Amino acid sequence: MVYLHPFLCFCVLKLSLTLGMATNTTSVHVGVILDMGTLLGKMCHTTISMAIDDFYDIHDYYTTRLVIHTRDSEEDEAGAAWAALDLLRNVQVQAILGPITSAQAELVADFGKRAQVPIISFSAASPSLSPAQKPYFIRTALHDAHQVNAISSIINHFGFRDAIPICESTYHGAAMLPYLVDALQATGIRAPYRSLISPSISDEQLEKELYDLMNMKISVFIVHMPASLGSRLFLKARDVGLMGNGYIWIVTDFLTNFLHLLDPVVVHSMQGVLCLRPYLPNTEELHNFTARARARFEKDNPGIKLTNINIFGIWAYDAAWALAGAAEKVGVGALVSDNSTAKFSRKLLEVISDEKFNGKSGEIHMVEGQLNSSSFQITNIAGKRQRMIGIWSPTHGISGLGLSNIHEKYLASTMNQEKILWPGDATSASRGWELLASGRKLRIAVPEKSGFRELVDVKHDPVTNATLVTGYCIDVFDTVMKTTLPYSVNYEYVSANNRERWTTQNYNGLLNEVFYKKYDAVVGDTTILANRSFYVDFTLPFTETGVWMVVQATEDGNTNGWIFTKPMTVDLWMGSIAFFCFTGFVVWAIEQRVNLEFREERLQSNFSRVVVIIWVFVVLILTTSYTANLTSMLTVKQLQPPTLTDLLNNGDYIGYQAGSFVGDYLRELNFDVSKLRAYFSPDEYEYALSRGSHNGGVSAIFDEMPYIRVFPRGSTLVPDISRAILNATEMKKLIPVDKKWFGDQTTCSSANRAFSSNKLTFNDFSGLFTISGVVSAACLLFFIGQYIHKNWDELRTVSSGDPLWKRVIAWAKHYSQMNPDLLRSLPPVYGCHGTSSVAAEVADSTPVADAQRNHPGSESTPMKDGPQEETPAASTELGYSPAALERSHNSSIELTTASG
Repeated sequence: MVYLHPFLCFCVLKLSLTLGMATNTTSVHVGVILDMGTLLGKMCHTTISMAIDDFYDIHDYYTTRLVIHTRDSEEDEAGAAWAALDLLRNVQVQAILGPITSAQAELVADFGKRAQVPIISFSAASPSLSPAQKPYFIRTALHDAHQVNAISSIINHFGFRDAIPICESTYHGAAMLPYLVDALQATGIRAPYRSLISPSISDEQLEKELYDLMNMKISVFIVHMPASLGSRLFLKARDVGLMGNGYIWIVTDFLTNFLHLLDPVVVHSMQGVLCLRPYLPNTEELHNFTARARARFEKDNPGIKLTNINIFGIWAYDAAWALAGAAEKVGVGALVSDNSTAKFSRKLLEVISDEKFNGKSGEIHMVEGQLNSSSFQITNIAGKRQRMIGIWSPTHGISGLGLSNIHEKYLASTMNQEKILWPGDATSASRGWELLASGRKLRIAVPEKSGFRELVDVKHDPVTNATLVTGYCIDVFDTVMKTTLPYSVNYEYVSANNRERWTTQNYNGLLNEVFYKKYDAVVGDTTILANRSFYVDFTLPFTETGVWMVVQATEDGNTNGWIFTKPMTVDLWMGSIAFFCFTGFVVWAIEQRVNLEFREERLQSNFSRVVVIIWVFVVLILTTSYTANLTSMLTVKQLQPPTLTDLLNNGDYIGYQAGSFVGDYLRELNFDVSKLRAYFSPDEYEYALSRGSHNGGVSAIFDEMPYIRVFPRGSTLVPDISRAILNATEMKKLIPVDKKWFGDQTTCSSANRAFSSNKLTFNDFSGLFTISGVVSAACLLFFIGQYIHKNWDELRTVSSGDPLWKRVIAWAKHYSQMNPDLLRSLPPVYGCHGTSSVAAEVADSTPVADAQRNHPGSESTPMKDGPQEETPAASTELGYSPAALERSHNSSIELTTASG
């Protein structure tokens, strides 16, 4: 009897199960096309093999197995094409991993489309190659265009305004340019020149191209080329002086991913360069993988040392892993017959195009056959290594925000401890303007003029032959450049010429000299014009702009004894009088029937009270406005400038500053050329205005005040100085300069700057008069309406049968009499003998000629005992005298007061 150890039994059982499962698995044949003669090809072959082993070690129960068939493309597009044909025809692979370059992948993708076999590339990064054009092409790597936003963010972060892309001139190398230029321009960064360098360029041609770049006065360069050409570029750039202080170099991952393979001499020439590369998570799992991969590589390739596993080796691992997982998801159902290969490949393409899993490079998220956008590391070459200085992400930009805590801690510790090293061992980024060709300073042209020396004044020292430049424009420029601009710029002032009399043609000629690079800029009283902006760039103006008219101040000659009539126009005076009369009429019309005391100005009707209240308000406003305007006329001296129409119609002479565009502007306004006179200084202005148009002078001076700086077209200093002007203005740094040259202008100290007061017109108060008139008319109409309604029966009988005009007269007489109801309500009148009342007297419609009414204190014949016959006083047509009634009423009040 044979006794078996339990452990040996377990091993035998495990082996039998494994062999049994192996016999039940289905093989999926996969081709791998690599440049096996290169270090990258060998590395990717190692990581692909590791991925297959690791995947099935974990998933040993899967029913599919990838079988790898490797072919060498021999670093050639044709070699890659022959390798693909061999794999598709002879091996009948159901998928292909590779090849390495974009040019090779484009050819192989065409074969895959015809054979309906997915081509899975982990390194073809050209934006010109995409699944949209190649339906069976899958890219598990980031294409180059993903990093253009990161590049523009870096350049914008440091405040650069211009950059020159330098790319390999091959089709796939130059495919990056449109994406890069668009990203730069979207953030306001110009790319005035694109440098395309052939891989076969000679050293002499490369040197000439770099000298041309140096003469463009732009200090930021973006390099997108493979390691072989990039090594030559940086070695030559160091030799010609483009790697010195002030220059900025940024390289894409096209070169960064191979830095560990470059010669140390090349790396030394790249000191201070900023590099971009895809972000890799700083995890223990990744460190363990790279260590295993290096050991596996050295085992597979004895005698070859590998310092690092780059991103392409990691992406190759993830691509093989994704393919193995997709093959299992598709399953063996599609492999029933030999004719099912195309069906399986199509399903395999569908699954892997939208695959999502956590790989060694981080989260693998395929979207429509391409790896989705990812973050990028920003590194800085210092010494023999790359230092991580930042992270850019599509959602948060530069800084690493939004990443996990371990990432933020790693980023913070790296960025806070080490500063960026720039080319030339500089510790700060320079804008490059001090690095002009041959190291010269900026030449700032100053127009030399005989007048307006407060603005720009050029003096020459005959002893030292030195030029002294002063003036308001000069002080503003110095303040902006030395205290507000965030970087230093060396410059010197140069007198444009010694001509005493400037013209518009002189100015245009000076700007042409800036355009043709004789001068780098102009500082002075140069005006922004549309035609000038075509060949020079202007900064923001720092003074008021526009054309102004200057005339001689004169006092108003109307200050005489009738000045009190001046505050209001004739129409307002007449309107006020008319409304005064109308309001008085309305009050009389209402009060005369109901108010015995109307002569004492005691109003009884509510209608008349409303009318008077509104009128008092109108009078108050009129009085206040009149007083204010009269005060202004008596205290303010008046400046009454003529209008353009007046100057044209009168044929007056007009002055303007010589050399200014204002002369052309006045001619466009139809001023006669013979009436225009040019002057060169404020003294000439004053003399011409004092003489007047009819005495050899002018009636008005036209001038403009836009004092600005101009630079050649495309100058990066223009936006920076414009911002500096705004900052200087907001920080009030220009106030001392203004006071130095123009004094304190916060108060109006000159009498000739006074302004005239306008007269008050009827239209100014039309609203008030409308309100007053409407209210008065409404009250009168309401009162008349009540009168007609109450007396309609009596009015119908008055003058009945007479003509209309007689009836109107009768109605007016009836309306003008006192309201009888009011008279009946009056108190009785007390006499010396007996009692009588006004109401009784009115009630008696028969007039008594001899009646006499006695009042206390009146002179009359003493009455005898007994009743006497009264003698009536003269009465109205209705039988009473209003005057007598008023006297009787007053007398009765006096008697009542005395007796009571």
